Amino acid sequence: QSEIRSFLTSEAVDLGPSGLDDTYGAGRLDLGAPKTAPPPTGVVPTPQPTATPPSSTTVSVSSANTSVGETATAWLRVLNVSPPGLGAWIVNIQYDPAVLSVAGCAPEHGSVCNPAFQPNKVRLVGATAIGLPGDVTLAFVGFTCLRAGTSGLIIEVEQLADAVVGDPQLIAADTLNGSVSCKIGLLGDANCSGIINAVDALVVLQFLAGLLVSLPCAHNADVDLTGGINPIDALIILQFDGGLIDTLPP
Repeated sequence: QSEIRSFLTSEAVDLGPSGLDDTYGAGRLDLGAPKTAPPPTGVVPTPQPTATPPSSTTVSVSSANTSVGETATAWLRVLNVSPPGLGAWIVNIQYDPAVLSVAGCAPEHGSVCNPAFQPNKVRLVGATAIGLPGDVTLAFVGFTCLRAGTSGLIIEVEQLADAVVGDPQLIAADTLNGSVSCKIGLLGDANCSGIINAVDALVVLQFLAGLLVSLPCAHNADVDLTGGINPIDALIILQFDGGLIDTLPP
């Protein structure tokens, strides 16, 4: 009862002489504002459980668009890593070898990259004792377009662990896949000048005759889409330049 009496008097609005008096007592109880009653004597309030937010760590690989024969770069990153940070990792990127080939891999933060881990996979492994919190770039991977089409870049996380000293813990992570879209460039533009004319037919013939080691834009020279460069490609380019055909491929 003493707790209740103390609660009521503490919430009263003093009237008359200051403090307790014979006329108004402790004053008028203020019922206009919500009150928080004291807990019953001897009862300890039970703390409410705090929900643990799900992990926001994400392993992502970026997307890119480029032309057949050109190379695009994809970034492999681990995002939103909580302290003490990323300590160890094994991550693969799977791709379609019919559309892409791996041109190279530039690892970061002590990663080791194997671009030929499997015919369709790049592997990144690494570890650091200091921990890498926040957003971490693990590697830049170059993919060359072999033909028109789109290849997904699919992430496979084999292991992520934090950098807790003496007792590293596995990190649960989401994945965010990417892709590389490959389009045909300016078909017929064998010398990469941005236009199609008789010079393109000439460099194709020079290449076939062995006078040129390579073509600046060899992927644009196969205008008959046979999968190789031959004199017919030069002929079709001349026919297009002369207005005998309207489009390439014909």
